[in-house]
Amino acid sequence: DVAADQDLTGTLAAEVMSEAILRAVTSAKSAYGFPAYEDMVK
Repeated sequence: DVAADQDLTGTLAAEVMSEAILRAVTSAKSAYGFPAYEDMVK
């Protein structure tokens, strides 16, 4: 077991998730008539 501050661990997990979501949104392609991020920033 490794000792870790739960608040810090939760904060880091939230930051990692937000980066993953941002990366997914910006790299997604258009589908089923829904525009992708790259279509909107041209």
